[in-house]
Amino acid sequence: MRNRLALLALLPALAMNARAGAGDPAGYALLDKFVVQFEQMARQGTNGAPIGAALEDMMSMARRARDEKRVDTAFFDRYTRLLRVFKLVTMKDPEGILHPTVEREVEDLVGEVLGAKTADITSLARAMTQELDNLRKSLDGS
Repeated sequence: MRNRLALLALLPALAMNARAGAGDPAGYALLDKFVVQFEQMARQGTNGAPIGAALEDMMSMARRARDEKRVDTAFFDRYTRLLRVFKLVTMKDPEGILHPTVEREVEDLVGEVLGAKTADITSLARAMTQELDNLRKSLDGS
């Protein structure tokens, strides 16, 4: 799918946004895990099973970090939103059944992060990169 390949273009920007800082290591580990998943996609392609397993692992890690109060609710909500959108845009949906849902989620994310409601892949890439940077800054306390 064209969207999956275009998301791989995010890799360099995502890697720059995953630097460790002063906050609890759990939040930074979650951000790093997100970037690692992109790196694996770049090397191995966009086969659904490995992506699904990685997203399940990231969700489990995020829940554990929230439950242990190592990340706050706002971080958890924003991070899991990225996971949700990432999963939606990488899922196989040849019939287009989920297209309206995917488009709505992408538009909502892009609108909230960039201020422009659009569902194009370039805007999604920018919004995801910006949101990861925002999450890192929230961990850094800046």
